[in-house]
Amino acid sequence: MMSALLDSLGQGFFVFNKDGKCLEVFSKACENTVEATPPGQKIWDVLKLPEKQVDGFQKWMTTVFAEMLPFEDLAALAPPKFPHSAGREVKLEYYPMRTSAGKMDGVVVVATDITDLVQAQKDAETERAHAKMIVQMVQNRRQVQSFLSEAETILQDLHAEFIKSEGFSAENAFRCLHTLKGGAATFSIQSVADQCHESETRLTTWKNEPSDQTWLDLKSASHLVGEEFQKFLAGNEEILGSAEKRQKHFYEIE
Repeated sequence: MMSALLDSLGQGFFVFNKDGKCLEVFSKACENTVEATPPGQKIWDVLKLPEKQVDGFQKWMTTVFAEMLPFEDLAALAPPKFPHSAGREVKLEYYPMRTSAGKMDGVVVVATDITDLVQAQKDAETERAHAKMIVQMVQNRRQVQSFLSEAETILQDLHAEFIKSEGFSAENAFRCLHTLKGGAATFSIQSVADQCHESETRLTTWKNEPSDQTWLDLKSASHLVGEEFQKFLAGNEEILGSAEKRQKHFYEIE
């Protein structure tokens, strides 16, 4: 009956003792959530902890079973997520299991696949960010038009840096990216701002570790900045107008 009840759960459920050994009690969902059948295994192996983290985890276990501090405080220090091989978002939660005398006897681990919830939250955040961007563009049309003109010039300068036969200026490239990122962030054009940040990171990596690969990574990331900007223009043409219209002077009655 216990096995049937546990297997009916959509969550991974298993227990480990003070030695770190997983007990026989577990739910079938563990096969999907933590990609393992826990009984008999060490908890750090089930959770796929890197070798350098195992010692720290074992010290955490010692503290937990000695009940030196409230369990609720210590639970917050345990690994919060499982590194799923398929990229699923699996949340880990920990609960004390006690004897009838109240002594700590084991730790219950509950693994919950929250991939759909995380994706829904990301989608909602994307929708909020898009709505904010639209409001910014409507309320600040003149400033947005000025930014678009400046952005196109900046992208031309950035492109020119990468097609130089020699004399690439990392400082000028960084200035272009940083200026464009700031302007995009001001008007909540998050996709462009994020790609500028990624390119800045690649630039720093190339400066610290110059190689053919880091240079290709930098060029690719910087090329994507322009692509994201063009996607932004194409996706908001009804508000921004066509490139031809943006180049003309306009008057606005408020």
